[in-house]
Amino acid sequence: MRPMKLPDHMLAVFFAVVLACIAAPKTSTAQDVTAQGGADRARTLVETGLELLGSEERLNSLTSLRLEGLGSTSSIGQGSNPETPLSNNPVEVSWIVDFENGRVWRYRQSFQGDQGYFCFNSVYRQDDAFNYECVTGIHMPIETEAANRTRPLLLARFPEPRGRLLDAIDHAESLRYEGTAGRNGRPVDVVSYTDEGNTNWHLEFDQERGFLRRALGGEVSMTLGAYRTTDEYSDYREMEGIMIPMRVRSTRPIAGTIGWAITDDTVYSRAEVDGAVDGGMFELPAEAAPRLEDNEVVVTEVANSVYFLQSVRPNYNQLLVDFDEFLLVVDAPFNAEVADATIAKIRELAPTKPIRYIVPTHFHYDHIGGLPTYVESGAKVLTTPGNHDFFEDLIARSLPDEDFGGVVEAIAGGRYRVPGTGPAVELIDIGPNPHADELLVIYLPESKALYVPDVFSVDWGKVRPAIPETFAFADALTKLGLAVEIVLPGHGPPATRADLERSLSAGRPNLPSASP
Repeated sequence: MRPMKLPDHMLAVFFAVVLACIAAPKTSTAQDVTAQGGADRARTLVETGLELLGSEERLNSLTSLRLEGLGSTSSIGQGSNPETPLSNNPVEVSWIVDFENGRVWRYRQSFQGDQGYFCFNSVYRQDDAFNYECVTGIHMPIETEAANRTRPLLLARFPEPRGRLLDAIDHAESLRYEGTAGRNGRPVDVVSYTDEGNTNWHLEFDQERGFLRRALGGEVSMTLGAYRTTDEYSDYREMEGIMIPMRVRSTRPIAGTIGWAITDDTVYSRAEVDGAVDGGMFELPAEAAPRLEDNEVVVTEVANSVYFLQSVRPNYNQLLVDFDEFLLVVDAPFNAEVADATIAKIRELAPTKPIRYIVPTHFHYDHIGGLPTYVESGAKVLTTPGNHDFFEDLIARSLPDEDFGGVVEAIAGGRYRVPGTGPAVELIDIGPNPHADELLVIYLPESKALYVPDVFSVDWGKVRPAIPETFAFADALTKLGLAVEIVLPGHGPPATRADLERSLSAGRPNLPSASP
């Protein structure tokens, strides 16, 4: 898998955020602390932090814990443009941990403004686990191996940060006292340990009260802009004999990428200890429908020489246009592994033709991770002016040993007819849109088909109620006067103009409350 490296203007953002929030603190260890003494002190700090959450007897007697809160989720690489790549959306989060029956329920709803647009229930029971998408009503079973691995970790996690401290105790042989540091004007003691995955963790304990304030895992590479996994705990409150951090801020790097990360910041407003548990919360809703099967790649010829490549990665699509002398591919989802698999499928369809053009619809990380792979195979990048420098820098950093200068071309005028003999193909910038300032759709006038990423989705085969970015997309179609009958979304199966109208008429989704 080829690493994704970020351009200089993105690194400026990473430097500021990483240095302020994520980089490990500088520590100063007392010279008279022996290695054994440091290990003993480290273990004492961890054990004290665990005891402060509640006595072993009290923690073991917990029957249930319920938490409800509001917060925000921020994602590097999902913002408006490469200069402001950080998205920020409100979220509602709830947990029910049923210790007595060994099961966990999680509710998470994301908003665009005041409109909910993603809503998931995740349920882990003794014998199975599943995700349920509240808006579309789609049921997605979780594989048994993954469920059996995750469920005990979730049960051990609460009350936070119990799971992290127990993990440190389980790897006590690697515990080290790293010294003291300052964090937000307060002194902390720093302890390190290495987990079974060989990840090095730094734990910061408040010197005044002894609580774990921050856990940092993994390595930070400022050159590549990679994020360190981080959990921060604050506002500890006593409830029914246990201590609960009522604010939790977590940063997680995105698997398969370098430099992309999601940060969740949640403030819990309700905590209930040992309350009654409604067993119905753990059951699959009667109206649930199964998701589409995750096939390797589903190829649909939507018109002569125009192919829709569905599920190149679960719920991610691409478009392939077969010109007489070359191929054009739209979007490059996620990473080099996905790109390699898609290119192999394309070679089956057109074994002798080169991929001349790769067209990223916008700069969001999940649509461009495979871009360097296409460039390395000989493709030229067609993009909008505001993304030109970003993609040039991305390719230069991802393929530093090769010269790909001039491989990125910006289309002019917001509407571009791809030259070549074959199907008519137009690249049209419909931005600014709430999803991204510059956003390409691909119009095929002869077949009245339109490929559109993200702003209109048929996720898992269900039409999703429209949100502001969908209405803005529909307005752009009206202004452009495009005759569209077939809609090829970046997520989900082929759709129609009628499906888009259904989405628009549905408007704001009426999402269920987190409370039963």
